[in-house]
Amino acid sequence: MRERLKILVFAAAVGSILGSIDYLIGLSYAIYELRGQGLSFLLVAFVLSQLLYAAMGAGFGLVTLIAVDLYRFLRSAAAPAERQLHLSGTIAGTMSGIFVALLFEAYAKIHSNWGLFLDFALFIPIGAAAGYGIKICWDRFLKNFLGAAMPGILILALSALLSAMFVLFWVLKGPLSITGRLAMVFATGVIFAASVLMGRMSLSKKSAGITAAYAFFAVLLLSLPLWSREPARKYEVLGKPQNPLNIIFIIADACRADAVGIYAGKNQTPNIDRLAREGVLFKNAYSQARWTFTSMLSMLSSLYPSMFVKGKTFLPPNNIEFIAERLKAYGYRNQAEIGNYILGGSSGIHRGFDRAVVIRHDYRLQRLFSCPVILKTHYLARRFLGLSQLPDTTAMITAKAMKFLDRRDEPFFLWLHFMNPHDPYNPPDQYLREIKYRGYLKPPFNPFDPFHLPEDQAHPQERDVRLGYALLTNNDKNYMRDLYLAQLRYLDEKIGEIIRKVESRGLAKNTVIIFAADHGEQFWEHGQQGHSTGLYDELIHTPLIIWGAGLKPGIVDQQVQMLDLAPTLAELIGIPPNPVWQGKSFYPALNRGTISSRPVFAEGLQMPEEMQMVRAGQYKLIVGLFTGRSWLFDLKKDPLEQRDIYSEKSSAAKELKARIADWDREKALLESRLHPSKARPEQQKELDERLRALGYLK
Repeated sequence: MRERLKILVFAAAVGSILGSIDYLIGLSYAIYELRGQGLSFLLVAFVLSQLLYAAMGAGFGLVTLIAVDLYRFLRSAAAPAERQLHLSGTIAGTMSGIFVALLFEAYAKIHSNWGLFLDFALFIPIGAAAGYGIKICWDRFLKNFLGAAMPGILILALSALLSAMFVLFWVLKGPLSITGRLAMVFATGVIFAASVLMGRMSLSKKSAGITAAYAFFAVLLLSLPLWSREPARKYEVLGKPQNPLNIIFIIADACRADAVGIYAGKNQTPNIDRLAREGVLFKNAYSQARWTFTSMLSMLSSLYPSMFVKGKTFLPPNNIEFIAERLKAYGYRNQAEIGNYILGGSSGIHRGFDRAVVIRHDYRLQRLFSCPVILKTHYLARRFLGLSQLPDTTAMITAKAMKFLDRRDEPFFLWLHFMNPHDPYNPPDQYLREIKYRGYLKPPFNPFDPFHLPEDQAHPQERDVRLGYALLTNNDKNYMRDLYLAQLRYLDEKIGEIIRKVESRGLAKNTVIIFAADHGEQFWEHGQQGHSTGLYDELIHTPLIIWGAGLKPGIVDQQVQMLDLAPTLAELIGIPPNPVWQGKSFYPALNRGTISSRPVFAEGLQMPEEMQMVRAGQYKLIVGLFTGRSWLFDLKKDPLEQRDIYSEKSSAAKELKARIADWDREKALLESRLHPSKARPEQQKELDERLRALGYLK
């Protein structure tokens, strides 16, 4: 029995080593992106991968023992039990061979099931050869060099663990240039070799001094990642709010205004409609950008997007204050639950939050993104079983919100950033059954699927749609639009759960719920689908509803900008706004007062062309900054922006261009005061990797 237990421990240790290798490969593959995740995320990922690999190793050892016993039973050739540890080379070689085959598949291009068969037909012999080589190396050299099978494998497992901790520290704190990464690889090899030699010496010579030195060496490396922990940002206490209301800030990503029932009657969103009927409905709220990152930077800081981004990322300097930081200085507990992966990392957008959790919306294994072999194998298994790879981030965020509301740490600011109705369009079955469609498309519509099969025409990709390779009929386009609307209906269901939770906890009288969106979504109104081109109203006209805390029902027809929200909240709870904020409070509208209709500005600061937009009176002007082309629309006669009248209404165009020029001068003056610092190369590469994961970069 003792020898059998040794076999299980040995196999678990081999699994631990393979887990460390998988983790190290994952860190190297997405090094900039993972740096932005921070220490706690990477440590938890490592612990989970170690537990998973060790469990799989022990399971493999158990299967091996059962197979050996069965073989002996059938051959009636029971060997002495003490010789079972001679299986160590076979176990190490077989497990390593399987790992090598899966590692090749993890980085192979996605194929059809037939192509997958061909992959494994090639990779299995490679894995078998690698496994046999490891078996020979273990049996003839390593086992004898390290003294014995059990202590030897434990020394190797500990050495791999120490190497992983060093690499984790380097990823978080070390230079990530080519030279820096080569130095990391060299130092990791030295640490691994030194750990193996010190472990062997401490076992063979049984010297207390060597053992103490080895223990000190191990403790030093195990604690090394803790030195990379960023100190908590300290906020000066500025006072207490006069009206300390709780704030629940709900963002529906890519939700255009007319997708909400009460705005256009095209969809059924009874819970959001209830917020609008019982609260204040803003019929003409406009985002300052057409995609999430710049829009949320603007909304949370009350600064225009160009204060942060001009083609490439600019980090927010310390003298830019986000609304969460302002609230923190006045005693608020702030928490963010975010379903859009682009808002993770070191962008600075989480400043002021006591806790911010970013959920990946494209992988079910949230914590094991740094382990590519596990990630890809899990996907292939689910594909073989016909299961979806996509997680239900809407349910996950709702559950986290419920847990937070049970604690009642008041006053609080809770930001819930739901991915719905943004793609991938993957509504639950109960909402799919409501859609009538006969065609070749199948849910989910995931236009940036990292595991897309090239021949899978039922799930077209963004590039195929944009370039016309996916031939979509009007019926197909309507189906995609229906999936989008179903996404919002599902979110509406979860918002209803949050409303009922607020009421059941007795929070409605001192809590405001804000429902808004970062931008909209196009469905071929101007020839494109998505939100990567243009500044048309379907991209920047967003819902805005404020409910609760005794606010009287009302409808506001005047134009407001989403960057006006931060100063409005400051006035609502009775704290002074930051004088740097560019937004203007519309607080009087919350008390049935009047506000003047102000021009609305927006910016499109990413490719294919940077743009500016102004919306004033009955006219709207869009200006392309690269081509110099301009579009003018008469919103009274042409609310869908289908007819460009720039050449016909030169006086109106000239007036709006003058407004843009004045606006540019105001921004330039403020920018000279703020002195935004340009992102370091590794920070820019981190954002690029996030953008690439979401399909914004190729």
